Amino acid sequence: MSLTTSLTLAREQIPTLVTSFGVALRSMSPLTRPRRVPETPQPIVTRFAAPSDRLVDAYAAWAGAPPERYRDVLPPHFCSHWAFAMLARVGGQAPYDVTSILNQGLRLQLKAALPRGAALQLRGQLQDVSEDAQRVRIHSRVIAGWAQQPEAVIVDSYAAIPKRAAAKAKAAAREEPAFETVGHWSVAADDGLNFALVTGDFNPIHTFWPLARRTKFRGCILHGFGSVARTWEVLADAGHDIADIDLRFVKPLPLPNEGLQVQVAAPDAEGRRAFRLLARDGSVHLAGSFLLR
Repeated sequence: MSLTTSLTLAREQIPTLVTSFGVALRSMSPLTRPRRVPETPQPIVTRFAAPSDRLVDAYAAWAGAPPERYRDVLPPHFCSHWAFAMLARVGGQAPYDVTSILNQGLRLQLKAALPRGAALQLRGQLQDVSEDAQRVRIHSRVIAGWAQQPEAVIVDSYAAIPKRAAAKAKAAAREEPAFETVGHWSVAADDGLNFALVTGDFNPIHTFWPLARRTKFRGCILHGFGSVARTWEVLADAGHDIADIDLRFVKPLPLPNEGLQVQVAAPDAEGRRAFRLLARDGSVHLAGSFLLR
């Protein structure tokens, strides 16, 4: 990506950066963040300016979509851009430091495609906050639409804040279905920064190598939403027109990474297909299921 293009895209992310940075700053101190979970969380309603065609095209190209796929509409997984600041605001209603929040999972329900060039109406709400010996769990929801279709896309985000003294819980063994590989994708060392430029999520664990090397990951990891975008497009290339997807972020994906396999199982009794993202070493990074239109 050229310097000129990068600067142009970065300028369009300024409103998202200002909002998310402000929420993060307030949540870092017990003096400025909420003291308790609200008994009745109030919805946050706002208008989101229509993303430029330049930004949408750059995002779709990063995700691996052919130009004609989203000529008139926004990619469904472009919620990584328009929902990012809203999810920060919703999470900021809970009495925790949002900079310590880890994405755990995502459900995306598509009622209608979001058109290009239309300002979006966003409604965000804190759905649930629960706590156990291992972590605090936060469930947030953002509903997006426009004047004629106010509930076109529903995004449920599941996040967690691990407790420092908690021991890791051992995952229960599960019987896996038979999977078939339907496609592959790869990411370069600078794809964390490239994804940030088209979404506004400049978290340094994804974008800033000097800091990322000092974390437990020993380097940058790809955004969870970035993994979703690339995986979604491989599924679309394989003929899967997704209406409802529910997934877990199983393991962070180090950058760079090549030869990732997208695998799909046969539909179950309800018509849902299990899928997973598998690295060359056999580790699973995404897992979930989807329902076709």
